[in-house]
Amino acid sequence: MPNSFFYAIISYFELRDLLLRGQLALELMDQRKQFSTEDVIRLKFGTRMLVAERVLPDLLTTLRNVERPSAETRSGLSAAEGWGQQLSAHSRGVVLFERFWNTYRRTVSQPFAVPWSADDPFVTPRGLADQATAVSHLEEAV
Repeated sequence: MPNSFFYAIISYFELRDLLLRGQLALELMDQRKQFSTEDVIRLKFGTRMLVAERVLPDLLTTLRNVERPSAETRSGLSAAEGWGQQLSAHSRGVVLFERFWNTYRRTVSQPFAVPWSADDPFVTPRGLADQATAVSHLEEAV
């Protein structure tokens, strides 16, 4: 029977779907062959938000296509369009997206239009599975 060290190491591996955090880590590690301590710290505290990269284009398209947008929809669209998809303490867009995403993903059984696939592991999941629910959660987040 493997020892506790084995279980401690194996807990760091994705055993099912390759989650976004793991995808981002692999992408960052693939960029170079060697890393200094400073490189690792810079990457660890990076401001990139992969879930926004995968969801925001679909959310923006959805919001632009709302027939009679509410004031909240227009305000949310404006904030989301002006956001550079980076984490920043001074960004209204990141606060809005975080509030939207946290409520939206808890409401739907599958938040992504295209779930993670082993056939396309570094570009899935992506999109919004339920656009109407996404709009209402964005309005709520505003």
